[in-house]
Amino acid sequence: MKVVITEEQYKRVLTESIKSEIEDRLGSAYDFAKDVIKGAQEQLGISFRFLLTYGAGIGSVIRPITDYLNGKYSEMSETEIQGLVIAAVSIVFFNAKDYLKIYKKNKEQGTLEELSDAVTFTQKLKDRLSRILDVLGVSVYTGLDIIAYSFLLPILPAILNVLQNPEMDMVALEGLLSSSFITASAVVLKKIIEKLSEKISSKNSSDDEDVDSEGFPTLE
Repeated sequence: MKVVITEEQYKRVLTESIKSEIEDRLGSAYDFAKDVIKGAQEQLGISFRFLLTYGAGIGSVIRPITDYLNGKYSEMSETEIQGLVIAAVSIVFFNAKDYLKIYKKNKEQGTLEELSDAVTFTQKLKDRLSRILDVLGVSVYTGLDIIAYSFLLPILPAILNVLQNPEMDMVALEGLLSSSFITASAVVLKKIIEKLSEKISSKNSSDDEDVDSEGFPTLE
């Protein structure tokens, strides 16, 4: 039997679908962050619970660092990797006041070389994220700014889907703005979406979208 729905019902379905996708992505990033931070605290004996205040943002930052270290140091345990990840993030993004404790702990464990490698990779990631956020129209001045807006990265595909699908148009915007995981103001998010929309419009003449190695659009 064919079911006919009204335009308003159709818009509601689209909005809820986009919101669900966004919350799933951000929820996954947040849960990942909790697991890594817990492991790091066990490994280093230092509390990093303050990082959880950045929710999905911190999760989006530490995932690529974790993947890099897992790929390079397969002989290390999960908690050892988690300790390196959070130590590197604390040093690069937060200028960790516990740097001396982190240094001494890694010296005791004989992982100073691995920590140095993790910090180098994290610094490169920080620079790359800064460039991506700049393209998205987000002004970042410190490592804290980058962490605060990195929640955008896992939901970027969903935002692009909204902007590239003429049937969705901007109706799903209310779904984006009402997500419980989004901490940016509606004004800031609207500006980001408007900037993305302009960039997508300027690339409509091309059939192929330029993406980087992780699938994020270069938008350059």
